[in-house]
Amino acid sequence: MSRLADKEVSLSQLDQYMRLMIGLKKMKITVDNGEESLLASYLDMLSGKNEIVVVGAGHYGRRLLTKIRDRDLKNVKCFADNNTDCLQAEVNGIKVLSVDKAVESFPDAYFIISPQNGRMALIRQLSGLNVSIDQIDVFESEKFGI
Repeated sequence: MSRLADKEVSLSQLDQYMRLMIGLKKMKITVDNGEESLLASYLDMLSGKNEIVVVGAGHYGRRLLTKIRDRDLKNVKCFADNNTDCLQAEVNGIKVLSVDKAVESFPDAYFIISPQNGRMALIRQLSGLNVSIDQIDVFESEKFGI
């Protein structure tokens, strides 16, 4: 069981809730008909976040950071990664912290999971560190053509 918003929930319920939240976020984003592109809408949403932590300092995390910087956003505070080989290093000028340290350092941040594999494990890890489900997003690079 995981503690989430003062309620006991099973990991299965957490998985279902996260899939629902991801689906709802996608439905809010408009595409075509003179509207902004999917990626542009996503980046606009990120511009309203004070602090962003990109979970995963690998290929997709770096590509996401590039897109965020292309929009001149300065709200990415760090990468969070479970790979001990890259901790305390910098990737593209952004420090890499352990997931635990990133949550401790930026408890109110918006956490974007960038790896394409192990997403649910990372969601469980973050929720186990008392990160609200509303603070967690999954960056699905394939939806953005990245």
